Amino acid sequence: ASKKPDEMESSLANQVCDSFFTLAQTELPEEPMLPLVSHLEEQLKPGSNILLFEPHADDVAIACGSLAIALSEMGYRVLQICHYSGERSSGFPDGLTPQMRRRIRCSETILASHWLGTHPRFLAMQGYNQKGYRPTMNDREMMKNLILQTRPSAVFCPPGTDRHPAHRAARALIAWSLWATQWQCPIVTYSTPWGQPWQHNECHV
Repeated sequence: ASKKPDEMESSLANQVCDSFFTLAQTELPEEPMLPLVSHLEEQLKPGSNILLFEPHADDVAIACGSLAIALSEMGYRVLQICHYSGERSSGFPDGLTPQMRRRIRCSETILASHWLGTHPRFLAMQGYNQKGYRPTMNDREMMKNLILQTRPSAVFCPPGTDRHPAHRAARALIAWSLWATQWQCPIVTYSTPWGQPWQHNECHV
């Protein structure tokens, strides 16, 4: 039986996403461009939106907290975008419901944002509960709308070579969303403790 139009669209979207997942998992970062903040300051206008994507609620604070502070102090509107709700994380006290765990993760991010100078947003993507963190159609639409609404001057995200599968999946979705919306801006890779040792404390554009 032939596929219906909506099934064909879904199939094509999955094929495109598969390509970006492959790209994000094999792409190597470019040579570091230092000093990064000065480089951005020469290109971007104060007050413009910069998106700091974090698959988990603590990734920005751990990986590039000082950079977030610097960008905020330079006059940018820094949006801290948290992909996943994080209720499966370890370290919670016993007896907490998933909803209570989500509230704790959100409150931690909001508290950190006061120090970082960022504006947190919580996407609670459904891909969090999918095999391989594969984004659903709702996740993809949410991300495309975010790009179109904020019109970022730059986006920051984990590397496609990160060891954590959630980080690789988030990077793939970000890359796909920029492609799908045809929005052009610098993509800056921040390194995490889960990356290769030589990537630590480096940013690449």
